[in-house]
Amino acid sequence: MDYAYQVQNKITDLLAFKISFNEVDKSYLFNDNQAREINALYYSEKIQNIKYLLFQQLKNGTNHKEFLQNLLDLFWGKIEYIEGFKCFSSVFFELYAKNIVLLVNASQGLAGQNKELFENYKTYALSANNENNDLFDFLNFIAGGMNHFQNDLDLEKGLLLHAVETYRETLTHLYQYIYSIHMNIDYTDFKKLEFKGFEKDKISLKSTNLIHINLEKKSIAHLFRFFLEEEIFVFDTSSNYHNELKMKQFVEDNFTFLNNEKKKVGIKRLNREYSESGSKEPEELIKQQQMFNHLINLLENRRNQVIKILQKNS
Repeated sequence: MDYAYQVQNKITDLLAFKISFNEVDKSYLFNDNQAREINALYYSEKIQNIKYLLFQQLKNGTNHKEFLQNLLDLFWGKIEYIEGFKCFSSVFFELYAKNIVLLVNASQGLAGQNKELFENYKTYALSANNENNDLFDFLNFIAGGMNHFQNDLDLEKGLLLHAVETYRETLTHLYQYIYSIHMNIDYTDFKKLEFKGFEKDKISLKSTNLIHINLEKKSIAHLFRFFLEEEIFVFDTSSNYHNELKMKQFVEDNFTFLNNEKKKVGIKRLNREYSESGSKEPEELIKQQQMFNHLINLLENRRNQVIKILQKNS
């Protein structure tokens, strides 16, 4: 069986996307699906299928380094393309306008379907049982640049931006997955492995001996962005992108954080929080300031302790 062809075919399908706007219903579609339907679960089966076919290719094929590098180039090209359209703000609709397909002749019965979702968003409280937490968090983050969702069309745009960002996160996840295999290809004998065992081994590496950071996930993103930008931590000198990539993998593989219920949980993905941590939006800058104020207070307390010891011993 030609697994290389199947992998390429599945990835090519994943990398193709279309955005439409139904002018009758006043709603956005992503790959002909309502934007609200695009979430991590939407891609889970596709991701698992690609991983399985990729493993079979590595187990049965040859020229692994070249094959994986070609895949990485495909993913990186698409990720860079998407990031160029600024999918965290309304600027996206200016930059991407000419690529949006307009549906002008018929209603698809979508008008008003998001009204209940919008009402829930306006009144929601973050909880572990709210299936829309991720979406609502994202809408909160971009609200300042989206007229604070004063009308239904603004909210429709917010749903589309969330769909685009979820898609970008999915591609980034697969890029990181392939990149980690590519970096360890010389030390892995795939012919002796089975897919379930291989996946289990990768998961188990992240589930033991984790270090807890007594911060929320966003604060961790701010902290590690600071470490990287001030060159306190350096993970890869080949490029800024790979430096960030290896940092994210390191954090995801080795740390837990405090979730909204103040429980220790593993860091599954840091992509979104890290992207948001670089925002110049006032709300994000305030969070960054609060985190640094906390660290400064800790450092000053420790500095004062050292001064007292020095004075006592002098």
